[in-house]
Amino acid sequence: MALNPDRLLSQYLLDHYGRDSGLPSDRVWVSAEGPRGYLWIGTQGGLARFDGVNFKTYNQQSHPAFKASDIRALEWTPDGDLWIGTYGGGAVRMRGNEFTAFTSDDGLVGNVIYDIHRTVDGSLWFATDQGASQLVADEFSSWTVDDGLTFNGATHIAEDQQGTLWFSSLTNGVSFFDGIRFQQIGLNEGLDSLQVHMLRWDEELGIIVGTATGSIYQLSTTQAPRQLPISKPVAIEEYLRDRDGNRWLGSYGEGLWRANADGSATRFNFGNGNETEHIFGLIEDTRGTLWVSTTRGLFGLRDSPFLSLGTAEELADSTFVVTADTDGTVWAGSEPHGLFRITADGQLSQPHPELINKTISSLLVSADRSLWIGTFGEGLFRIRDGVVTHFGEEHGLSGLHIFALQQLRDGAIWISTNLALNMWRDDTSPITQPLPELDGKLPRHILEGKDGTVWLSSAQGLFIYRNGLLEQRIIGDGPTSSIVRTTYEDSRGVLWIAAGDGMLSRLDQGSLFTFDSSHGLPFSAGYAILEDKARNLWISGTQGLLRVSRDSLDAVARGERKTLEIRLFDESDGLRSTQFVGGFQPAAWSTPDNRLWFVSTKGLMAFLPQSLASENPMLRTYVDAVRVDGSTIDLLEPLQLPADFQSLEIDYSSPELSNAQSVSFRYSTAANSDFWTSAGDRRTAYFSALPAGDTVFRVQASFNGESPSQSSENVAVLQINRAPHWYETTWSVLAAAILIGLLVTLLQRIQSRSARRREQQLRGLVDLRTEELREALVRVEANSRIDSLTGVANRRHLEEQLNATWSMARRSGAPVSILMLDIDLFKQYNDTLGHAAGDDCLRLIAQAIKSKLLREHDMLARYGGEEFVVLLYDTDAKGAERTADRILECVRALALKHPASNVSKHVTVSIGCATLGEKERDDPHRLIDLADKALYQAKAKGRNRACSSDHDSANTTLEGR
Repeated sequence: MALNPDRLLSQYLLDHYGRDSGLPSDRVWVSAEGPRGYLWIGTQGGLARFDGVNFKTYNQQSHPAFKASDIRALEWTPDGDLWIGTYGGGAVRMRGNEFTAFTSDDGLVGNVIYDIHRTVDGSLWFATDQGASQLVADEFSSWTVDDGLTFNGATHIAEDQQGTLWFSSLTNGVSFFDGIRFQQIGLNEGLDSLQVHMLRWDEELGIIVGTATGSIYQLSTTQAPRQLPISKPVAIEEYLRDRDGNRWLGSYGEGLWRANADGSATRFNFGNGNETEHIFGLIEDTRGTLWVSTTRGLFGLRDSPFLSLGTAEELADSTFVVTADTDGTVWAGSEPHGLFRITADGQLSQPHPELINKTISSLLVSADRSLWIGTFGEGLFRIRDGVVTHFGEEHGLSGLHIFALQQLRDGAIWISTNLALNMWRDDTSPITQPLPELDGKLPRHILEGKDGTVWLSSAQGLFIYRNGLLEQRIIGDGPTSSIVRTTYEDSRGVLWIAAGDGMLSRLDQGSLFTFDSSHGLPFSAGYAILEDKARNLWISGTQGLLRVSRDSLDAVARGERKTLEIRLFDESDGLRSTQFVGGFQPAAWSTPDNRLWFVSTKGLMAFLPQSLASENPMLRTYVDAVRVDGSTIDLLEPLQLPADFQSLEIDYSSPELSNAQSVSFRYSTAANSDFWTSAGDRRTAYFSALPAGDTVFRVQASFNGESPSQSSENVAVLQINRAPHWYETTWSVLAAAILIGLLVTLLQRIQSRSARRREQQLRGLVDLRTEELREALVRVEANSRIDSLTGVANRRHLEEQLNATWSMARRSGAPVSILMLDIDLFKQYNDTLGHAAGDDCLRLIAQAIKSKLLREHDMLARYGGEEFVVLLYDTDAKGAERTADRILECVRALALKHPASNVSKHVTVSIGCATLGEKERDDPHRLIDLADKALYQAKAKGRNRACSSDHDSANTTLEGR
């Protein structure tokens, strides 16, 4: 929950947010974490609320209370008010959803606010360009130079333990105020400059200031300023001591520094090659992330459970192998920088110059603690008691490229080279070939089991050597079934085999079971397997690091469950790279401290499995906004809906600033609390119909699809009341009953007078009413299936047609495709041109697609908001591609101007395509999910394009255009 001070700065994770992420401006002055967990950010273009994914902006354009959009100061009060200081527009108080402006007309001494400080006694102080103001009980009192303030342009406020207030300025030093009078501290009192950039309270040092010369002083009301030691003087703008004791210095022009205990300081590399950053603000949130406000946006520094060692830490990025000695010393082999040693206390070195600049492809610590090093192209080396010995072809080595090393129980070391499998026994015997019958089938991994069986993994399958006999076994069934990359034997003697294209096999007492994607495995390749103390297997691959419960593997193999209990870790979890390395032995290792080590394309990675098994914090979920028929309405309880509403959109969020990519949502409107609709990472719920009367909307967030907590604190609730249509009211039912009774009485009387005439009249009346009723029902049915705004099918009609089309496709075997399209940056289009123009845009695009591109049996439906779905019967993936291309061109041809788009000058759309595959035969909605994921890919690649689902049910992949 804090930045580990033992880590190098390069080992922290860095997130960056700017205008391209949704911030209103790249110049960020200040940030603060709110009581609900959102991050509030003051920028030159307005105030932004950040939930970890999306930014919501408040400024002059969106809220009239803002007299200026340049936000310089933020301060929360215990009762939940946020005070916002602007440059030129005074202060703004946010109370709930209401904003109130306070300017010089209300008693503030100046409208340019640099800082806001809440004192221990609860009053608010404002540092302005015209002096300092205090707010108590909605009344302002002010002080200027006439009252003893050193300079009217006060820039920072701090308070010491005695309640004394301190004020800094950029030109006249520092003032302190004891409640009665001001006193100045400047050149005469011991400062080396009157330009004070930083003023802060520190729990150990008290009041400290930083001057333009780079000096830092400790101040008190009774003693002269005391200069503190610092190795490199820089003009400090911001100071923060985090909860773990790290001291962070934000400079004016020279970036971010971490001050060390010995007085030295280390600069943080923001990765842009130019570290002349201006740091304006530093805060630490409740999860331990450090947020840095700069001229290039907002940066977040957070700790990672994974320890990374690569080029930035003076190890090589391209590491191939890793092993460890019994004393905890770790050895890593790289290309082309040779052998590295990492001691138990984290010291990194290259102690053997003979092995520098060599490509290390295999490592082994033998029983006598000798280190064996296989190289690529230069044979075999051994380090024993500090002496380096080389083995080459003259010693009997068949080839100079070494892929695997393994010592067997009899002491022999088996060596897999590029030409043959070799064996070394001792220095007095030549290197031999133990299994000449392998005949060029070269192992990449060698394992001796507990029963003495030797398992040899190769591109020609798994070779088994036992009792003097060699046999070959092919794992899997397919084009890559012969490839076996590695094996691992657990404490029970069960053998785990990473083979083929994303397959994991379990061999238990001769019984083989193979797991693949149908059981939930996400890999296209597995390179190394380790096991932790909690009986989890850890498998490195090409998409990240996989943790899979060994118990769930056993249960699936026994037929007791269908899917595995897995978790895939990637960059969002703190990995520096998801591209792990295999094909050389060993590609992973477990050290005596239970730490697991894996090699990747960006260096060496280590972690303690138990640090990744901790409970995730409970996510809080909030309803943010509601739109009815496209118009935003106030969030009132209960939400009142008209009887004839056409669309309801509910925006919700969950503030998670450290791992927002892993947050998923579900919502429900059902009376049954067990019925939920999964929304994935979508943060809007869409409804085109609700029953009359009261409905309860509930939404809940969780991590990685895990079962959410059932705590009420984790569920956001919105009460909704939909007004009934006239025919749904009680009085209409009663009136209908009375009318029917009168009609029955009248008909009885008519029958008694003239049975024949009654029969004729009644037949005519029934025929007439029946026809009228049929026509009315046809009109009602048609209207219930049509979206009133665009004139195309609505979501209900789509659901009906999809089920019907699905049934036809199952009988005929015809392909079915889904196109899901979304108008790019439609919210910005609405915000810029207004909702009327947005409605016109929706109608034009819908009618253009419907009239120009679709066949009679195709369907275009409005799915919700700016999203449309095209249902294509008897259309394969190629046909879906062509239709998507025509839609893209059709929308471009409309040439609807989009002044707020950073994609194009005109309105564009993004399209996701998916085509029916074998796995979707029983679930039509899975195809919609695939199209939705492909739509997300199209957006991620820059919008204004189409992408096909890369799911194995899709026939083709439509590249972005």
